[in-house]
Amino acid sequence: MIGIDNLPLGHLFETWGWLIVLALTLVILREAAFRGRRRRKRKSRGDRSRKTGQGPKEAPAAGASRLGGPTAQVAFLSNVDFEPRRLLNRAEYGILRILENITREIGGGYRVMAQTSLGEIIAPRSASGSDEARDLALRSIDGERLDFLVIDRIGMPALAVEYRGHGHRRNGAFLRDAVKREAVRKAGIRLLEVPAEYDARIVEDEVGSVLRPNSRCRTALDSRFARE
Repeated sequence: MIGIDNLPLGHLFETWGWLIVLALTLVILREAAFRGRRRRKRKSRGDRSRKTGQGPKEAPAAGASRLGGPTAQVAFLSNVDFEPRRLLNRAEYGILRILENITREIGGGYRVMAQTSLGEIIAPRSASGSDEARDLALRSIDGERLDFLVIDRIGMPALAVEYRGHGHRRNGAFLRDAVKREAVRKAGIRLLEVPAEYDARIVEDEVGSVLRPNSRCRTALDSRFARE
């Protein structure tokens, strides 16, 4: 028997070279087969999605993947301290008091909500536009909030109220206001826009003209805001 030590050095290298080539070939063939199976699985999932009307799930945003799950989020919270913040500034709180007083006087189960997410109270109609159009419209209002919302006794929006303070003329706030204005208009929700300088009695009258079904009171609040 001839041992490895007795084989010529060149013959030994030649033998191992063929073994390495054979091993690499097997690895490449295995990887190609694995990729083929993955492509077939993705195609099969895509076909099922088209049949059921459900598109493929979108990849999570970079921020979402960085946050991870609740366990990681609790760990993040443990690294910092929190402090409470005011929900409304002084001027907005004055509007809240007016709305609470007039809705209490009117009765009928009306309630006043503050800083309400627009996406929680309106949504595109299911038969309106394409899936893409509805998705884009919903994303357009994602993150937008109404300063105040008056809801009726069953929780449906009855009146949206926006306080147009002096800051609404800066930093593109006017354009964001236009988005909210168009969204609530198309949802059929009355919008009351209160200017920075307002008369409490005028605001009360305007709110009453909307919430009292038999009232036809009209005020100059909207035209007054338009002149500013």
